Amino acid sequence: MGVRASTAPLVRAQVRWALQRTGTLPVAVVSTSLIDVLGRWGNGVVNALHGTDDYVAGAQLMGLSARRLRAQEQQALKQADVVTALSPALAERWSALRGRPVPLIPNGCTPVKVRAYSAASAIKLLPRPVVGLVGRLNARIDLDIVEAIADSGFSLLIVGPHNPQWEPRRFSALTARSVVHYVGRVPEDEVPAYIAATDIGITPYLDSPFNRASFPLKTLDYLSAGRPAVTTALPTAQWLYEDLLSANQGSAPDRILALASDRHAFIKALRRIVGDPEKGDTRATGRADLEPAHAECCRAFAARHSWSRRADDLAAAIGLTG
Repeated sequence: MGVRASTAPLVRAQVRWALQRTGTLPVAVVSTSLIDVLGRWGNGVVNALHGTDDYVAGAQLMGLSARRLRAQEQQALKQADVVTALSPALAERWSALRGRPVPLIPNGCTPVKVRAYSAASAIKLLPRPVVGLVGRLNARIDLDIVEAIADSGFSLLIVGPHNPQWEPRRFSALTARSVVHYVGRVPEDEVPAYIAATDIGITPYLDSPFNRASFPLKTLDYLSAGRPAVTTALPTAQWLYEDLLSANQGSAPDRILALASDRHAFIKALRRIVGDPEKGDTRATGRADLEPAHAECCRAFAARHSWSRRADDLAAAIGLTG
């Protein structure tokens, strides 16, 4: 409790020290958390709050008090001159609390051009097609879906840190399978290369209040590396798919991004895009070396959602353009 109470004063003190040392006069202060840092920087400074998660909905997941977070949320919304949110669900909830529309500024990605990847021998030996799961492995993931994918004959490449408190026995049993290769945490700049070693990426999130208000980075990361993706049909995924349709990315948008409501829909989508390993169908259509044009469609769509474009949207929202 003492650490939490001292966090905001320490953050404010550090920011003031940095401003004084550099002689900088702030034009705007942007907070991406509910820490008490807004409304304390003088007249003329724009106080902006950008919601990167539904903090209240995620209280239990983060081991925090929902009541305390709700009070912090109300205070932050009151202090903010400008409020934006990364997901339709959070934008809708905050719009109701503020009594006026809250603009949507989703997460983005950094488009990459992955060159020939010298994969580890264990990855090269995985039967095609290979399904990739990249990111933090914790209670947000629907493990039933991941297990069902392995049960259906697909190879799995899993990359990212595992929370040891989350399903330790099941996760250990999953990664012990011959068709599953788990590499753990890797340097951020190596992640695109691991994605390139797969044929398709998955975002198998549970349909929970916290996840419904989130915008998973992994989906765009798959696309930016030239790989199609299958994701749980959460509101942000539906928003992204609607944008794909409006972007007119070729004649088969379902070969770039597919939405799935359960494990059966996940398996069906994977089979449609990269083939059915149980029937010996291993087209691996997501691989850039087999279908460069298809991979380029994935990258082109991801480029519509680059971080630079998101930064431009935020700058416009707080009046820093023009």
